[in-house]
Amino acid sequence: MGNLILKDVLIQKKYFIFFIAFSIIVSLFYSRMGSLYMNFVFIMIPTMVAMGFITNCSIKDEKAENMINSLPVKRIDVIMAKYMAMLLFIVIGSGIIFISSSALNFIGIIHLERLMNFRDIGICFGIVIFLSSIFLPVNFKLGYSKSRYLVMILYIGIFFVISFTGNSKYKRVELINRLIYYLNNAQTWQIVLLIACLLGIIMLVSFSISCYLYKNKDLN
Repeated sequence: MGNLILKDVLIQKKYFIFFIAFSIIVSLFYSRMGSLYMNFVFIMIPTMVAMGFITNCSIKDEKAENMINSLPVKRIDVIMAKYMAMLLFIVIGSGIIFISSSALNFIGIIHLERLMNFRDIGICFGIVIFLSSIFLPVNFKLGYSKSRYLVMILYIGIFFVISFTGNSKYKRVELINRLIYYLNNAQTWQIVLLIACLLGIIMLVSFSISCYLYKNKDLN
C-alpha cells in the first residue's frame, strides 16, 4: 500500500511547480486586501490544490486501471491508498500555501496581517475530507470520465452552502440558532472533537461504500 501512495505522490511532480507558482501569485494578489481575503486564500487555495491532486490521480488511474489491478495487490489496498493519499495531499496543499506566503512575508515582498494557522488547516481538512468522501465512491464506481464534473459541483456547492447559511435571514432558523449557540458556548476541544468524530464517520462510511462498489466492479 505504501508503494501505491508513493505512486500517487510521484505522478504529481509536474503539478508541484504549477501550484507553487499559483500560490505565490495568489498571495501577491490578495496580500493587500485585508484579513477577510486572507481567510479565503488560506482555506480555499489549499483545498483547490488538494482536490487538484486527487482528481489528477483519478485521471491517471483510469488510464491504467487494468494494469493496476493486474498487480499483486488487493483492491482494498488500492482503495485505502487513495484515502491515505487524500490526507497527505491536504498536508501538501496546506504546506505549499503556508511556505510560499510566509516566505514572501518574511523577505518583505508582501505584508500579511496574519499567517496561515492550524484553524485554516483544520477547515481545509474538513472540506477536502467531506468532498472526497462523496467523490471517491462515485469515482471508483464510474471512473473519472463519468464523475469529473462532480468535484466542481461539490466544490462550488460547499462554498455556496457556507455563504447561504451565513446570511442573516437564514440565521433565524431554529436549528441554525441552536447550532450557533452551541458553538459559541462550547470549549475549543469540544468543537474539535465533535468535528473530528463527524469527519471520521463520514470517511468510514465513504470507505465502506468504495470497498463495496470497487470490489464488485467489472474491469473487463
